[in-house]
Amino acid sequence: MMELEKLKVLLEEKYVNISEVYSDDELSKKQDSYLLENNFIIGLNLKNVDIKDIVNQILEIETLKYLYLNNVNICFEDRLFFKCQNLQSLDLSSNRLKELPKELFELKNLQYLNLSGNELNELPKELFELKNLQYLNLSGNELNELPKELFELSRLSQLIFYDRFSINKDNEKVNKINTIPNEFINLTVLTYFRLDEEYLSSFYKTAYENGLENLKNTIKQKIEQGTSQLYEAKLLFVGEPGAGKTSLMEKIINKNYVLKDKSNEVSTLGIDIKKYKFNYQDVEFRTNMWDFGGQQIQYMSHQFFLTPNSLYVLVGDDRKQHTDFDYWFHIINLLSDNSPILVVLNEINHKSITNFDLKAYKERFDTHIIDLENIDLSKMDAKYDVVKQKIESMLFNLPHIGDELPAKWVDIRNDLNKTAENDYYISFKTFKEICEKHGLDNNSYIKTLSNHFHNIGIFLHYSEDTNGLSEIIFLNPKWVMDGIYSVLADKTVNDNNGKFTKEWLFDFWEKHTNNYPDDIKNKLLTLMLKDKFEISYKLENEDTFISPQLLPSILTYEYSWNYSNNLFYRFQYPFMPKGIVARLIVRLNHLIIKENNIELVWKKGVIFKYQNAKAQVTEKETKEGLKVIDISIDGDRFDSQNLLSKIKNEIENIHRKSFPNLNFEEMIPCICDKCIKEKPHYFSFSTLKNYISKEKSFITCEKSVNDVSIAKLLGNVIIKDDESKESQLLEYIKEKGLNVNIINNNSSNSSTNVSDSMNMNQTQTVEITISQTINQVLSELSSLKRKVEDDDKEEIAEIINEFKELGENPSKEKIIESGLLSDLKDKISEFDETMQETGQVISKTSKAIQSAKSLGRTYNELASLCGLPNIPFFIVKE
Repeated sequence: MMELEKLKVLLEEKYVNISEVYSDDELSKKQDSYLLENNFIIGLNLKNVDIKDIVNQILEIETLKYLYLNNVNICFEDRLFFKCQNLQSLDLSSNRLKELPKELFELKNLQYLNLSGNELNELPKELFELKNLQYLNLSGNELNELPKELFELSRLSQLIFYDRFSINKDNEKVNKINTIPNEFINLTVLTYFRLDEEYLSSFYKTAYENGLENLKNTIKQKIEQGTSQLYEAKLLFVGEPGAGKTSLMEKIINKNYVLKDKSNEVSTLGIDIKKYKFNYQDVEFRTNMWDFGGQQIQYMSHQFFLTPNSLYVLVGDDRKQHTDFDYWFHIINLLSDNSPILVVLNEINHKSITNFDLKAYKERFDTHIIDLENIDLSKMDAKYDVVKQKIESMLFNLPHIGDELPAKWVDIRNDLNKTAENDYYISFKTFKEICEKHGLDNNSYIKTLSNHFHNIGIFLHYSEDTNGLSEIIFLNPKWVMDGIYSVLADKTVNDNNGKFTKEWLFDFWEKHTNNYPDDIKNKLLTLMLKDKFEISYKLENEDTFISPQLLPSILTYEYSWNYSNNLFYRFQYPFMPKGIVARLIVRLNHLIIKENNIELVWKKGVIFKYQNAKAQVTEKETKEGLKVIDISIDGDRFDSQNLLSKIKNEIENIHRKSFPNLNFEEMIPCICDKCIKEKPHYFSFSTLKNYISKEKSFITCEKSVNDVSIAKLLGNVIIKDDESKESQLLEYIKEKGLNVNIINNNSSNSSTNVSDSMNMNQTQTVEITISQTINQVLSELSSLKRKVEDDDKEEIAEIINEFKELGENPSKEKIIESGLLSDLKDKISEFDETMQETGQVISKTSKAIQSAKSLGRTYNELASLCGLPNIPFFIVKE
């Protein structure tokens, strides 16, 4: 049995000093640590330690229960685990394993198994013999299906195939799982299940999006009811006002429809929905045609009604050539989950000279089927027949058509179609009665079906709402949107910059042509508010509401903002959908600053206040043409970080709820001396993540050309215990041996602005971070020692020993007095001179050069903390 001292000696050869922890939970979080029980080693965490040549010796520890070997460069050979039969937790993540060693399957006591970040493309059946498994993580592999035998692991409570935050160097690895076997319901104690929904078929994707219980209920219903096929789809006509969308829709339904005089035609407000049936390949097909109004004010609702599993017909007026093809393709791409797009150019009495480049759009939006047709709606010629046939063919060939659904769902859907011919809405109680009529009387099954129909756009039902919406199902979305858009289009509301009272609103709906009944008015108003359509918000202590999209474009009230010493943050978009800032205003309206009884808010901006910090949030366009949301925060550092966290969380919630496929970058501000005094240079989060994945600790500011610690960049914009992406990346940095001073939620902070806080933070960093920086120097010296010639090895070993003699927490004065940094600086400069003179690299390897440069950058950080000269940037740069 391996003794502790023997293990320590073994690991010291790897320049690893392990320390004791006191619980298995601490062990899992702290690398280079061990856990004892009755003086026996029962746990080891060797994450990120290269143990390839000593793995067999470590695995001889018979008493091991917990073993974490994340990213340890292991290469499995026969009979690796024959001594570790007591293992309960095993982490083999990020080791690029293409197959699993057969000895793994002998660990019958195993409860926790992490195999994420490897290169597995199939799971061996022997894995499913580990009947005690409770946790299994397979994210970041290359699996395409879920074996039925997997679901025989009846004790599994957590099953993971996808982790949206991954530091893996190879980001292309992903499990592309399309379907979920019926055997999934055998996992009766499963409480956590994650996979990448992007690759799921539409039926399973909708079920998965509504939660684990919903997914189980959906599969159970397929098993219990048998299946039927539903031939129905949604057809959406989109484009600019006056392009001919309504005319084309009417002509498809009725070839003899008489076109209206353009001069007298009123552009569609909101949406118009009509039903259309046709026969295709001996099947009766039913489609719901949605004609979208093209007014700018309606663009905010696109996220609610432009849905997946639909056919999009983009109508362009070929005479005027004013169609914003870029906008429509971007918004369809964002919201439709790769639905097909048919571009129809309306060329009434006009020969086509279109500005639409089909080839270019096919290349840019290559995940969509894109086709192009011309039509002259004033003539019923062959072009009309081609367009009509193309629409019917593309509808019939949508991926979800013919999906096997629970049989009763199809019957209930047909019944709802008949009900919708006479009723705009029904109570949830009536919906339950319809379900029960068809033999569906399980309440959880009925809720699952309601969620499914809501998600695919058959009706609107907010089952979790506590303000009365859960009691009603809207069968006719047009009827709902007519009421809402008529308010936004009303001259009185527009002249009042989006402000209206509840009394005025209800009176307006009373006089509306739809004559909305009293019991519906409150529900329509609720739909306009936070967490639903988010079009309006209620003023505090008033019965008055504001729609931010109708506010003035600029704030007429004069206010001053000093950008010096602000905390900055930026969301940057290649394409920004309409209304994100307006919805942010609705969500955080309680934080809007009032001056002289005037709210500091306008169409594309707002000023928030939280405790002793205030934030300016604005939507703008950069010189490069990129859309951004800029956040500038002035005030107490701790309160500033809290306010930034609130704003970021709401923006990310908007993304997640309405634009899950949105392409954007979170931009982290530089904190070098130059940037904290003026508007900063920004680093993209993805760039920082890439640097860390390459184990680089610093990045260069393009303004000052100074190196900046990535850990400190992240620490500047987060608070302790924050669950943001920045916090997760920071945790990864800490695992690599770096550290950063983070403000604690419970700490008090008397500083009044970010500049004072930054100065205070620099002082604290000298006191708190200096020992961690020395540890980093030691780690990099050890790494360099392994890569240089023998003569240099001895000299580096001497420097390492002298650093260790300084003790655990040496003061700045003690480090300066020792002269060690001066010796280290000379040694690094000597390496550079040697390379310059000989034209060769240390130990004939480029790895030694990179180690020396990395050591130089870490030296510069420690030297700066101690107030000593740095090594010139050109010597240590990447």
